[in-house]
Amino acid sequence: MKKKIFTAICFIIVIVALSCKDKPNELQQAGLKSEVKSIREITYLAIGNQDTIVQGDAVMTQDNKNYYATYNTDGNMLQIITYDNLNTQLDKWIFAYNDKGIALGGNYYSADNTLMDSTRYIYDSKGNVTEYYHYFEGGKLKSKILSSYDRRGNIVEEKLIDSDNLIYRTTKCKYKKNNLTEDSVFDAYNALLYRSSYIYDNKDNLIRQTIYNADNSVNSSGHYTYNEYGDMISSKTEMNGQPSLYYTFSYTYDKKNNWVKKITFINGDAAYLTIRQIEYYK
Repeated sequence: MKKKIFTAICFIIVIVALSCKDKPNELQQAGLKSEVKSIREITYLAIGNQDTIVQGDAVMTQDNKNYYATYNTDGNMLQIITYDNLNTQLDKWIFAYNDKGIALGGNYYSADNTLMDSTRYIYDSKGNVTEYYHYFEGGKLKSKILSSYDRRGNIVEEKLIDSDNLIYRTTKCKYKKNNLTEDSVFDAYNALLYRSSYIYDNKDNLIRQTIYNADNSVNSSGHYTYNEYGDMISSKTEMNGQPSLYYTFSYTYDKKNNWVKKITFINGDAAYLTIRQIEYYK
């Protein structure tokens, strides 16, 4: 199920997701199949056309990361290490779980293993994260997120609170069944900043996302299509006053139906070649 693709608004902004037995694990949320033990993913420049793609230099963009991640047998992330385009380690997150597989929090380290940040989660009786705390290196609170849920376990409101214990931003969400259909983001004074609407296909893949300004004018819209594996094969983004961006993606899959090579085309031209090395639990 792909509820949101490019924005994470009605979603606790942490790298590690909830780890409860009745909720999708992180592998499922990422669209990965089978029991993945680790993933090494690197994105390169793609040189040539669709028939003669040649691997160029490694690159890093907002959407293309160079990382190595490991998972436990419950399908939840143990650690993720990120690298720059020269394959030099930048940082890493390490996550902790209790004996029931519930995520307790994570520690963020610089390249020299200096602790930079840490996170901690508090749950309700249904396994929902109601409080998320983010701390500086010395343990001083950086921010926290307070979340409330509907009876299905969907977040209906999030309050982002700063280190001075003041509300910085509030997000309110609406759903149809378990699919997010609308979210609205408000500033510290409860003034609307923007809102987004979402439409899905019959497989719960997000096929259209529209972002509106506070005056209800359209800021941007995205249109998405998917293949039989649930992976996105096209993305068209339209923004007022700017040329449209049209992305298409082609994939090569392994025997577990996880992609191990992805070619990204922008407005018809090859742009990126992403390679995955996936290790599975036996």
